[in-house]
Amino acid sequence: MNHVVAVHLAPNGTKTEHIQELIWVADNFVGGRASVQTMVDFLRKNPGQLVVSSKESTAVVQVVEANPPYIRSARDSSVSDNLLAITKF
Repeated sequence: MNHVVAVHLAPNGTKTEHIQELIWVADNFVGGRASVQTMVDFLRKNPGQLVVSSKESTAVVQVVEANPPYIRSARDSSVSDNLLAITKF
């Protein structure tokens, strides 16, 4: 499983559609930095293989088929989007 550990938002961005880049780590401690488009492509081929954990919960990251496509965490018990609750860089 791959875990998002930090996100980078566009200048003045506040929503998941403003995420431009992310840092991820796999269970085997291999990781990297990737653009949202790279992760959209990955998730289209590997749905359910990217998660994000906040203080409150863990959620699967999904693709939103918009123009351009973006990512968001699946609805869970937390009150905020998990991707926006983690570290920003």
